[in-house]
Amino acid sequence: MNHFEIVQSEAMGHHGIFTFQQAKKLGIVSPELARWSKAGRILKVGHGVYRLASYPAEGVVTDMASLLAAVGDGSYLYGESVLGFLELCPTRSYVAFVATPNRVRKKLGDGVVIVAGEREYRPLYENGIPCQRVVDAVLASVGTVEQTRLFDAIAAAEQKGYLEETEARGLKARVESGYAAAK
Repeated sequence: MNHFEIVQSEAMGHHGIFTFQQAKKLGIVSPELARWSKAGRILKVGHGVYRLASYPAEGVVTDMASLLAAVGDGSYLYGESVLGFLELCPTRSYVAFVATPNRVRKKLGDGVVIVAGEREYRPLYENGIPCQRVVDAVLASVGTVEQTRLFDAIAAAEQKGYLEETEARGLKARVESGYAAAK
């Protein structure tokens, strides 16, 4: 297996996305990445983040995979970004909330909000993208998303099977009390 095939097999499980650090661990050096990029085999999608040119872009899924790769290991979608990604309610699509247990030093752009994440958090995986669990995402969105939209998100999550009926009812009560406490 040549170097490109090794990277290709690694990236296929991550929507065609891989980082410089991952490539380095596989024994790939910078000049090799530059040569592949010049040949059109890989596309640079961010600082130290690449996508296989042969892998079809999947819109939001590819964008989120690229963003999470740029943030680093252990990162996952957080709060209202989860609600938008799972299409549970309309959210601010120009802002991406990402949680990570690690320190992030690089600039990721104005539309990226980094939140301190838990080290041992076990995210929900949707289309291979790690996301905060729906209950936690709804509660994290209290105060940033309108209460009626959160109720819509809870109903949609129940309909799509992310929440059980009793879980949805309890979550709705917690959202109501969260907004009542803020007044």
